[in-house]
Amino acid sequence: ALLLICASALIVEVILAVGHKSISSKLVALYHSRKPPGSSRGLSSLKAEIISLKSSLHATNPKDEFAKWAKLRRMHDKKASMYEDGMGKHKLECSRKERAIALVIQGAVWITVAAVLTTGKGSG
Repeated sequence: ALLLICASALIVEVILAVGHKSISSKLVALYHSRKPPGSSRGLSSLKAEIISLKSSLHATNPKDEFAKWAKLRRMHDKKASMYEDGMGKHKLECSRKERAIALVIQGAVWITVAAVLTTGKGSG
């Protein structure tokens, strides 16, 4: 029982020293690195398309080839808007997961502290 109390106290001290927010953000980053590649592949391919369209747009002279330039500009703006929407949803999902993990960590710390305190009272 004493070993369990010491281990619990050590874990609580590490969490308090590092901070639950940084731990939760690292866990979310770990989750996203282990996530199936199809979910983030869409945003990365969209970003690659935007970069390609932007380079084509810069290579096209708007005075000489206005129709082509305007078409590229509309495509670029549409893809950029889609990318921004996707990134917004991705950031919202990450922040929700970080908050949930932070709450779980805080709850675990409180439960551990309460268990240590009640165990300490019973032995005295």
